[in-house]
Amino acid sequence: MKENKHIYHNKRIFTNMLGQEENASRAAERIFRLYPSVNDIRLADPQVLYSILLRCRIEHPEKKTQHVIRAARKIVLKYNGVAPYDETELLQFPGVNRDIIAQIFLTPVLKSIKQKKQLKISQQELLKIEDEIV
Repeated sequence: MKENKHIYHNKRIFTNMLGQEENASRAAERIFRLYPSVNDIRLADPQVLYSILLRCRIEHPEKKTQHVIRAARKIVLKYNGVAPYDETELLQFPGVNRDIIAQIFLTPVLKSIKQKKQLKISQQELLKIEDEIV
């Protein structure tokens, strides 16, 4: 289970490094399909990564290709394949800034809150329907 958590964390970092639009998710999915581990990304052909980013219409694909490869190297060599969870350490990665940190850590929290609110609304609506039937 822990490995899955780390893989998810690694993917979130790379996805957010690529951008915040849907294209970034698509590009990250393609990269991880072709290169399933961070070590594979570290050894990836830059031209292949560049072409994925270009096809997915990622802004500044040349720069982001280098960021992805350098970040993968750092994750493998310094952190044994698991990206750090510490904000200050992540800020040392190429292409990572405070906006990306916020996306990495806050988005799952906000989604969870939204889902809980939707669940409460759904339960209230069910009670209302139940009262109308009875």
